[in-house]
Amino acid sequence: LRAGALAAALAAGAAAAEGLPGPRVTAEAFERETTGRLLLFERDGAPHGAERYYEDRRVIWQDLSGDCLEGRWYGEAGRICFEYEDRPGRPLCWDVWREDGALAARLPGTEGPPLRVSGVFPGREPICGPPGVGS
Repeated sequence: LRAGALAAALAAGAAAAEGLPGPRVTAEAFERETTGRLLLFERDGAPHGAERYYEDRRVIWQDLSGDCLEGRWYGEAGRICFEYEDRPGRPLCWDVWREDGALAARLPGTEGPPLRVSGVFPGREPICGPPGVGS
């Protein structure tokens, strides 16, 4: 128990030093929480989009206009990075942490309210079509 408490304190200290409100979510924890689910995102209380998480770290992002992008995610240097079909070789790497029990994320160097998960739905139904089929 003491080792766990020490690890949690160190993680919280590292997050605070990086300007994050909470400890980073690891790639392994992110995978456990997202695979096979649809996550709804909001920023400052307003809807932002939805993302379906498939096996093998494949995703489909749908913005508010209904446009969809296929991609993959991976962990790198403590961040969760997404590479989408419209940005090959140019990943978006997010700082991800827990805030009030929900996942929250912000691109490094940006300010303002983070993206927050506002809903999580189980199931594997596509939001735009399964990966590899197109939107």
